[in-house]
Amino acid sequence: MIVIQRLVLSFLGPLDVVRLSSLNKSFYLSAMHSQCLDLADIDDESSYAKLAPFYRHAHELRLHRSFALPACLFHLMKFHSLQQVSLHDVVCLADDHLASLTSHAPQLRHLHVEGSHGLADPQLKLPVIETLVFRYNLMLRSLSFPPTQSLTEVAVTACPSFVEFDALLAAAPRLQSINFSQSNALVRFQCIHHPELHTLLLDRCAQLSFLELQVPALKLLNVQLCGHLQQAVVCASQLQSVSFSMLTSLVVLYLDCPRLTRLNLTGSTALSPSGMTLECPLLKQVQCDGTALRDVVL
Repeated sequence: MIVIQRLVLSFLGPLDVVRLSSLNKSFYLSAMHSQCLDLADIDDESSYAKLAPFYRHAHELRLHRSFALPACLFHLMKFHSLQQVSLHDVVCLADDHLASLTSHAPQLRHLHVEGSHGLADPQLKLPVIETLVFRYNLMLRSLSFPPTQSLTEVAVTACPSFVEFDALLAAAPRLQSINFSQSNALVRFQCIHHPELHTLLLDRCAQLSFLELQVPALKLLNVQLCGHLQQAVVCASQLQSVSFSMLTSLVVLYLDCPRLTRLNLTGSTALSPSGMTLECPLLKQVQCDGTALRDVVL
């Protein structure tokens, strides 16, 4: 019977779960074990306090397009069993909310925060976090948390105020994937202490001027539309393909990539043969403007 009740509840929205549980004690007990609280597009923010007791054992929280006041949001930031959280366009979300959320959920593994412009410098507790994604948070400057070995994927994109890139990388030595695309405050990027990193995306970083990578496991590298990038040094023994397209200020390029077979230099018009040093014996395919660079490379 309990299995059937939980199946019925899985087809209902959160508010319907509360209404049904208030009429039937048996359903009430089943509702207490609901695994996912999905609050996308729910207009009645005052109901958060009523919903919280029914979802205290939830493993997943989705809160999208919410205009709830700060006090109402705190009712959703105290679940102890959360493993996955998605917060999109939560207008009043602030640093204190994320601090409460992460301190109450020690098993949190995936955190995605997007379009919440009240965030600035949240202090987080993420002992077992695996994926950390922050997108389009205009006022976000930093993310602070104790060093963790579990974090493997981080994306901070389109957060123009974010500046603490080095501190973020230092707190996660076992990163495998980094995406800092559209980071207007990123000026210099050096990565030499992440031996497991295999993916790096740095597209549309308007102020990026210097890039240095010594990453033996790197397999995917995209650095495109970074108009101020002048120097790039890449040492990556596993890298097979790289795109350095539309880098109009690039004048120095050093690649020590013995397995590299494809190189895209389209639109990097300032780069001349004298500015390139390529230690890439397997390089066979080069995309670039004109024939001068291609003739030198191949």
